[in-house]
Amino acid sequence: MPKRTTVSYSSEDAPDNQEKIHVYYCKYSGQHVLITDALLEKMPRRRTDNAIVVDTYKHTVRLKVKPSGVKMIKRGKDVVEKQYRYNAGPLPVCYMSEENGRYLYVMDGALNTFGENTGDAALKEAPVPPCIQDVNENSVRIALEIEDKASRTQ
Repeated sequence: MPKRTTVSYSSEDAPDNQEKIHVYYCKYSGQHVLITDALLEKMPRRRTDNAIVVDTYKHTVRLKVKPSGVKMIKRGKDVVEKQYRYNAGPLPVCYMSEENGRYLYVMDGALNTFGENTGDAALKEAPVPPCIQDVNENSVRIALEIEDKASRTQ
């Protein structure tokens, strides 16, 4: 019988020569949107809409969003741009100019990260979802949706 070996390690145990992975969240909902080895702050921006441009051939990109269809944008007198958009919930956060294209365009102001990549101390913690709201200094309001699936017999 062949010998089997199992080796497990976490991202903290990974060798130092591996590139750092960055996780980005929707600024509105806090939903997990993008995992990439690209630091978005260092990526070039598009002149037309200031979107961040990520070359998917050069960088690893994993999207955790749903495609929301094609949107036609008028960019000039005779220029129409086709955008294959991706939504985090009801909000668009990024798009491609071609279906399964090379470049991913992250909409300006749509995503954020927290941790060592930001100087803002408030962003070092996980984002608070919109269903949790401050009422006053000592209390919060939590919106819950409850569905009763128990069968009722009378």
